[in-house]
Amino acid sequence: MCGINSPFKFFISDVSPIVMKEPLADFLGAYQQHGSYIEYDFEDAIKLTGHACPTVAAAFVCCRKALGHLYLGEIAERGNIAVTVHGARDEKVYGVMANVISLITGAADDSGFRGIGDRFKRSGLLTFDPDSAGDRESFTFARQDKDSKVKVTISRKDFPSVEGEEKLSDLMDKVIAKTATHDEGHLFQDIWMERVKAMVLQEINVDSWIIVEKVQ
Repeated sequence: MCGINSPFKFFISDVSPIVMKEPLADFLGAYQQHGSYIEYDFEDAIKLTGHACPTVAAAFVCCRKALGHLYLGEIAERGNIAVTVHGARDEKVYGVMANVISLITGAADDSGFRGIGDRFKRSGLLTFDPDSAGDRESFTFARQDKDSKVKVTISRKDFPSVEGEEKLSDLMDKVIAKTATHDEGHLFQDIWMERVKAMVLQEINVDSWIIVEKVQ
């Protein structure tokens, strides 16, 4: 969790972590106690990507919802989930979202950990399938220990709105052009982070912008 000396906005520490089993860490003795769990916070996603935005927030919530459906109240197991990205690595924001999903689930492309014997393999669990791309970002999460998978689709048009959102585009243009006043710069950041907060902490109308479907 975000500590008292965290540089991030206070609300970020209030975002519930995603708790995962990590059998590889356990196997190699990284834990103080056998059978411990790892918590992935939204702060970890910010550290990975270098920023907080609706895309990073959606990826984090996407993982939470997918794992919740796959494990039904149990602790999810990192490295036991294969993820198909329904789009190209360099298309839209699929790459950024896949990085966050990989962090949490352990699913990796061919550069990932190749395993120890026949265990703990992460390489090849994350794949990109451009031919299955649709008009919305979507991902399929599949458990490796049983025949259970879900497809998660992101509906950006249904992301929660916040007060002042209509000013964001103009404010961003000014900030980029370095013509924004001090107050305009802070207003831009405040509105931007309110959008993130509405998604990742409050999860306003989440079932309208994160659609989870069981795959047969």
